[in-house]
Amino acid sequence: MVALLAGCATSKKEYIEPEGGYGDDCISACNVVRTECRARGQDYHRQCREQYDYQMRQFNFCRQQGGRFCVKPERCRPPELKICSDQYDGCFLSCGGRIEVTDPEAGR
Repeated sequence: MVALLAGCATSKKEYIEPEGGYGDDCISACNVVRTECRARGQDYHRQCREQYDYQMRQFNFCRQQGGRFCVKPERCRPPELKICSDQYDGCFLSCGGRIEVTDPEAGR
């Protein structure tokens, strides 16, 4: 089985699984780990947004009361999910798979 995933629009990754079905269980485990990693990242971001919303309400209340030392909270950064992809790649390779990265712009 071959899977193609686009990177930053300048490169593509081709995931080449081991032949003969070897590593199927291993690669399935990699998929589970990647899914859990992404879920943790999304959960963390959701919790951050909830905390931010709460702090913004407190900030707005402080300002409405004429507070001079109200502290505006920082916005949440988007979840950093590249680590999940990097971990998956390492796991995929340890299962005997290969990853070929190509640059579609190279032939132009």
